[in-house]
Amino acid sequence: MTRFKGLLSLYTVLTVGFLGYALTITGFIHMLMDHIVLLPLASPTSVRAAAFGILLDMYPLGQFLGSPVIENFSEHFGRKKVLLLSLLGCVTGFVIMALSIQFQHI
Repeated sequence: MTRFKGLLSLYTVLTVGFLGYALTITGFIHMLMDHIVLLPLASPTSVRAAAFGILLDMYPLGQFLGSPVIENFSEHFGRKKVLLLSLLGCVTGFVIMALSIQFQHI
C-alpha cells in the first residue's frame, strides 16, 4: 500500500501536467483563432498558426530548461516536497490561465 501511495503522487503530477498541456492547446486555439484579440484581427492565418506553434513550444521548452533547476532543488530539499510544490505551482498557473480565458483578460 505504501508503494501505491508513492506512485499515486507521481501519477498525479504526470496527469496534471498532461491536462495542463491539453488546456494550453485548447486555450491557445481559442485565443488565436476566435474573438479574443491576442493578435490583430487582420492577421493572416499563417501568422496565427506560427504564433500558435511558438506558444505550444514554450511549455516543453520550459520543462526542458527547468528540469535541471528542479533536480537541484530536489537534491537539497527532497523529491516529495519539490514535486508537491511544483504540482501546486502548475495547478495555480493552470487555474489562472483558465480564469483569464473565461474572463477574456489576457
